[in-house]
Amino acid sequence: MKKRIGVLVLVMSILLINSFSFADSLGDDVFLLDSIIIQSKTQIEQADGPAPLYTDPGVGAVRIDDLVMSSSSIVNVITDEHYATYEISKLALVKIIKNVPVVGDVYSRGEDIYNDLKNVYSIMSNINSQKAVDYTTKYSTRNFYHYLYVWDDAQYWYDAGYSLSKYYYKHLSMVYIDNDGEAWTKHYDFNYTNGSEPEEVAEAAHYMDKDYLAQKAVEKWQVNQRYVETYIGFN
Repeated sequence: MKKRIGVLVLVMSILLINSFSFADSLGDDVFLLDSIIIQSKTQIEQADGPAPLYTDPGVGAVRIDDLVMSSSSIVNVITDEHYATYEISKLALVKIIKNVPVVGDVYSRGEDIYNDLKNVYSIMSNINSQKAVDYTTKYSTRNFYHYLYVWDDAQYWYDAGYSLSKYYYKHLSMVYIDNDGEAWTKHYDFNYTNGSEPEEVAEAAHYMDKDYLAQKAVEKWQVNQRYVETYIGFN
């Protein structure tokens, strides 16, 4: 039946059917960030000719679900980056993530690592900048999907494909000495479940471009195919 439906215009106004201040957990460390329906205008070709043009939130409508998938294992980047003093380390570039597609390795200054941790542990403001420091950096990843569906005239959501990107999260540790001569180790996981944004995103070609993805979903639905793009290219 869907091949008899000619999509004339895809209206790029977005009707939010579910908008979440906090992501809905689907279990197993998977989170639904958002779910939207993009309305379409369709023309139904009936036996006696085209029906009147009408706004149709049903047949031909596109649903896009944004999902953050479960976390990967944590990958070690640097076991121990040692500096004679914190002052020396402040401008040093420390690798915090490696091998991001297109981007490559990601670095952060020692001072930025310290400030990131100090924002979590205010006690770190008592650091003795003339004493030695050590940094340990790790990262984890989560796949991010725009899942694409089109409401079919057979009354079900047709699986029209997906757009896959990858989120990279940093995990930082620092050993330092405070002004009282006491050594401290501070660690924090800057990951999704702690409310952190990804440090880096390996983006698919149309990451967050929901108008484009909706258009491709409809095109593929009309010919019984699926649209797939990933952060490493199109499939």
